[in-house]
Amino acid sequence: MSTYFILFGFIFGYIYSTISTLVKAREFRGILFVCVLSTKTLFAIITIPFGIIMFFVECMSLIIIMTSLFLFRNMKYRYLVN
Repeated sequence: MSTYFILFGFIFGYIYSTISTLVKAREFRGILFVCVLSTKTLFAIITIPFGIIMFFVECMSLIIIMTSLFLFRNMKYRYLVN
C-alpha cells in the first residue's frame, strides 16, 4: 500500500510542480525557464515521498523565481544603460 502512495506522490508532485511553474513563470524565456522548471520538479520529487508539506516547495520555488526575475531584470537594464 505504501508503494502506491509513494508512486502517487511522485506523479502528483511532478504534475503539480509542472503546472504551477508554467503558471508562475510565464515571463521566463529559454534556458532560464528550463532551469526553474527542473529545480521545481526536483523539489517536488524530493519532498513529497518524505511527507514534507507542499507549502515548503511553493515558498522555496517562489523565492527562486523572484530572485531570478530580479537578477534577470537588473542584468537587462544594465546592458541597456551601458
